[in-house]
Amino acid sequence: AATINMHLDPTTAIVALGDSQNFAYKTATGTELYGFWWDSSKTPSFNSSNYSSTGKNYSFSHDTAGEYVVTAARNSGSDKSATALVKNVEAASISVSGATQLGDTKDWVVAKGTGNVTITATLNPAIAEADIPAELITWTGGAAVTNHPLQRTVSKGTAAKTTVKITCGTSSKEVDIWVIEVQSLTRANLNTSRKPT
Repeated sequence: AATINMHLDPTTAIVALGDSQNFAYKTATGTELYGFWWDSSKTPSFNSSNYSSTGKNYSFSHDTAGEYVVTAARNSGSDKSATALVKNVEAASISVSGATQLGDTKDWVVAKGTGNVTITATLNPAIAEADIPAELITWTGGAAVTNHPLQRTVSKGTAAKTTVKITCGTSSKEVDIWVIEVQSLTRANLNTSRKPT
């Protein structure tokens, strides 16, 4: 009898938190077959009594970030099994350079001047910037940084408040960048010059 080699399509996936990814159980020639499915986000152990679903396709979706394995097999005994690795990704944190944070707030302050404030996001699980799918994250506020999808900049050239927010599926992080006009303080404009007694 001919050996049937099975695989999942796709074999790896990067999914934004709360979004879904469809997997198909296929032969080497691309024919979809009925299978038993195990999803490590729902059924941590791979055995015949705890499969997650049955059918030719499986839709992965989970509300906790992490790395998970989706497995399909011809029967509950795990014959002809095939696996796919899923990174279920959240916007974990956001950091700022070139400005000063006000206490533990989301507010960052810098004097108007030259250059930029840089905002950098961290994903969980971590993904190399070159591997981030275009649709995985969205930003509002600030300017894009070429070849650095996890960064935004805010110019220090104009006094303004700019809210910069990253969204990845159902997760998001944001900061407020305040560029402020600083005037020199002299005795004249403070009205503190000494008067004769």
